[in-house]
Amino acid sequence: MKSWRERRAVLPAPLAPHNRRSPRELLPRYLVAYLGWFALSALGLWAALQVRLAVIALIILVVARDRAGDTVTAGGQVRSLDNLVTVTLALFWLGGTVLLEAHLRDAVPIGRLRSRIIGVLVGEVALLVIATALGALL
Repeated sequence: MKSWRERRAVLPAPLAPHNRRSPRELLPRYLVAYLGWFALSALGLWAALQVRLAVIALIILVVARDRAGDTVTAGGQVRSLDNLVTVTLALFWLGGTVLLEAHLRDAVPIGRLRSRIIGVLVGEVALLVIATALGALL
């Protein structure tokens, strides 16, 4: 069995001593990370609302085709599916916002904040474009 010193020697250090930054250097980066988190969360909410509109348009199309004469039942189905889609998207947005905060906060000490913000931004803009285009087509 290995001693605690041998086990400790195997564990990688999160940052080498020469890469450590003082809290004074990291504070502006953390502020940028949280501003980016706020902006990307707002963009994510907008994308979630656009996805909701596209899904509801698709649901209306399907329900209207299936229940052509029965508007009372069709309206109830659309309303309940709208509530389900809204709650589901809200939970996904909330979970994504929490994960995004951790993702950006972890990027600050290692100097990868810009690339992570750009990566998330590209993904959200792609989702927004697809949802908007789908909503416009329907």
